[in-house]
Amino acid sequence: CHVLAAGAWLGGLLPVSRALAKARAGGDRQSLRASLEGFSRMGLAAVALLLASGLVSAGLNTAGFADLGGTTYSWVLACKIALFAVLLAMAAVNRWVFLRRLGRQADAGPIVALSRSVLLEQLIGIAIVALAAGLSSLSPSG
Repeated sequence: CHVLAAGAWLGGLLPVSRALAKARAGGDRQSLRASLEGFSRMGLAAVALLLASGLVSAGLNTAGFADLGGTTYSWVLACKIALFAVLLAMAAVNRWVFLRRLGRQADAGPIVALSRSVLLEQLIGIAIVALAAGLSSLSPSG
């Protein structure tokens, strides 16, 4: 569930990037807006699944959150959670600021801002996947 939700969200950023590039080249802004709104709804569901499955996974892989202490596993997990929080904040700005501006502004500003943000989301997503891979080789107890 966790991997599928992450794949849906992070994997969906590639077609979003392509749609933004097409819009920058003079494509249909209304079509772009509709696509982004659809991705946003799917992303919300994916984030809910990521949160729920991540909490369950962390609970199953540890003896309890209080037992994590200062282990390497806990530091990597904390970095993964922090980057996930950054992605959530970026997604919120994209949805509630840039997407609204796309409907109100005729210039390319919102499209350029969304393009940069989506690229940064992809890079952070790659870092999160790398951290997740690292977690799989670490023991929660030490």
